Amino acid sequence: MKRRRIVHVVYSFSIGGLENVVVQLINRLPADRYEHIVLSLTTISDFKERIERPDVQFIALNKQPGHAIPLYPKIYRLLRQLKPDVLHTCNLAALELVPLGWLARIPSRIHAEHGWDAHDPNGTNPRYIKVRKLYKPFVSHYIAVSEDLNDYLERAIGIPAKHRSLIANGVDTDLFQPAECPPPAAPWCPFQPGKHWLLGTVGRMQTVKNQPSLARAFVRLRHEHPEAIDRLRLVLIGEGPLRGEVERILREGNALDAAWLPGPRDDIPDLLRQLDCFVLPSQAEGTSCTLG
Repeated sequence: MKRRRIVHVVYSFSIGGLENVVVQLINRLPADRYEHIVLSLTTISDFKERIERPDVQFIALNKQPGHAIPLYPKIYRLLRQLKPDVLHTCNLAALELVPLGWLARIPSRIHAEHGWDAHDPNGTNPRYIKVRKLYKPFVSHYIAVSEDLNDYLERAIGIPAKHRSLIANGVDTDLFQPAECPPPAAPWCPFQPGKHWLLGTVGRMQTVKNQPSLARAFVRLRHEHPEAIDRLRLVLIGEGPLRGEVERILREGNALDAAWLPGPRDDIPDLLRQLDCFVLPSQAEGTSCTLG
């Protein structure tokens, strides 16, 4: 049986929930039935090492800020060369490639909505709604990862039920299991489960994830409950442009020594098991992978 070729299109292939969903799709779909190509409009990081299959092709277009119109001829030729059975685009940034997929005669053009960013946290930006409606005729089928996104596609964009599906992000329950009591300390973590009371979050440090709000709340918690200062600890896993602001808030609140900011990690299940309290400070989410 001929394998079906899927081209997954993302804005950037680096650490993130959307990108992790693509990784899990590639790792879990039967290798004898599907082959995969990851096409990034911008860059591809070493996050690709999380893909377990050796036969996956990665293509980075290195698009500059702004519209991808200058790259359209190159993208069209690339799609004609690859001849995929499925074009799988993720979120608004990748949607503009769908008409090129239609021109390149790709049979199935699947667009997935994973959630909105800080510049449009409620999906109400008139310009973005207009863009989604403009590209609607070129999409074969829509995927929404949450009930509110599914309702949005129907209410705001006018996608009928037969052209959309609700598929929530899943959780690997073999990997993400409850902890022993107490769980063993993770390597390099300066805090000890049981001795310290750990609260924290996981996510890229960008505006929509809102880690500065959590840092301010932690500083206030220590101020209002000085009797708990010896035990309260904050764990912020992830990296991004807001790291400096988060560190400044903690430093000014005399709480930097009570926080651990290890950057990106590959042992997220172990780290989550150490937390006494998980906090999701995001301004907007689809189906949050870390909360799940």
